[in-house]
Amino acid sequence: MLKVGDLVTDEWDRGIGIVLRQVGIIDRWVVKWLTGYGADWDNGLRAHWGKHLYPLHSSETERKVK
Repeated sequence: MLKVGDLVTDEWDRGIGIVLRQVGIIDRWVVKWLTGYGADWDNGLRAHWGKHLYPLHSSETERKVK
């Protein structure tokens, strides 16, 4: 289950994003993309279905950021 503040990637590997908020009570989330091509459009803000987002484990985050 996703929660606000999670670092995520998606099935299209847009890069790394942070979950900002949930849209209503459904499984839809607003993500601010920090890296990758997702960061280039709409100031990096996009809404996604939760089934397409994958929380990053801290070891993955450290590896991608360094």
